[in-house]
Amino acid sequence: MYVEREWRFRLSEDKYRRLAREFEWSPPVRVVDVTLGLDGPVSMKTRGWVARLRWVEGVCALQYKGLTAGENEYLEAEVGVETVRGAAEVLSLMGLRLGLVIDRTRRTARVRDAVLTLDDVAGLGMFLEVELSGRAADQELSALVAEFGLGESCPAYGDQILAGVGSSPAWADSYVRAKAAVLTELGLERVLAVEDVVQPTPS
Repeated sequence: MYVEREWRFRLSEDKYRRLAREFEWSPPVRVVDVTLGLDGPVSMKTRGWVARLRWVEGVCALQYKGLTAGENEYLEAEVGVETVRGAAEVLSLMGLRLGLVIDRTRRTARVRDAVLTLDDVAGLGMFLEVELSGRAADQELSALVAEFGLGESCPAYGDQILAGVGSSPAWADSYVRAKAAVLTELGLERVLAVEDVVQPTPS
């Protein structure tokens, strides 16, 4: 279990490509988060924590992430699981329901004291996440924001998905279809009880 502070910033395609060229990044990997709860899809903002199954190129973990009293500060813990389907079956028996699916391509780099993550998130766009710890986190963040020309930080991906679902029926429809495709790919479409915020329109 550990505590970290993180911020995310939306990037234009040009800025994403510039940052991708500027540092030595890890090879891109696909990361899929499947959030879980007893009450369907709720956000970090409204509940203060999320439980999720994370799939990274076939390696699976069960994770907890929750807000602390600190600004942009999170408590995180995880345990490895043998398969995402096996873990989902156990969690389903405990009454947990499927929340949101966040599918992205991710690569990371270390710049001074910061861990940087470039994310290309399906349906949302391109982002830079900055993770920092220690007393100098605010000063280091300010330096990175100025150096990279970043704007205001933006909400967690799950919060952004729920906002998109609530504001645009077309976007919501596209998200639900993409979510169903990912669940089928991971073998979860018949495991977790699905409680969607929206249903797709008939094709």
